[in-house]
Amino acid sequence: MNGLEFIKVLVDRFLKTLKTRFLLFLLSFVLLGIGLMIFKIPYPWLIALGISLLDFLPVLGAGMVMIPWTGYYYFQGNSPMAIKIFVLYLLIFFGPPLLEPIFLGKTIGVSPWVTFIISTLSLIFFGFWGIFIGPFLSVLGGLLWEWKKYYKREV
Repeated sequence: MNGLEFIKVLVDRFLKTLKTRFLLFLLSFVLLGIGLMIFKIPYPWLIALGISLLDFLPVLGAGMVMIPWTGYYYFQGNSPMAIKIFVLYLLIFFGPPLLEPIFLGKTIGVSPWVTFIISTLSLIFFGFWGIFIGPFLSVLGGLLWEWKKYYKREV
């Protein structure tokens, strides 16, 4: 594998990373849409799209809408709906981030555990930027590991 092939594979895996992020966005959108439909909220798919777009952005997230929405229902005396919205928020908060290392690992050929550890450490060390740096480091690390194995075979 020469330098040009390395760059081609790096770009390919980066595009696969973006595809994985988009799939997680769709997962959040569908979960929210179905949940809001079940709860009989008006315009469930439009609301789900707005919340999913916020969830796709690193810092903002679904909590920016769903936590105040939960509080609104609670203080209006509609505790059952507040609990439903909060449970839906927890599903969106924990579901896609837990699935991301699995999807990303399978897409780029890196172990899900390695991807999870790299993503978590990047978030800790780089803060906000770690959300973007983590997947890139996973892709680069996996590719360098393959490159090392390739050249070890050749020698």
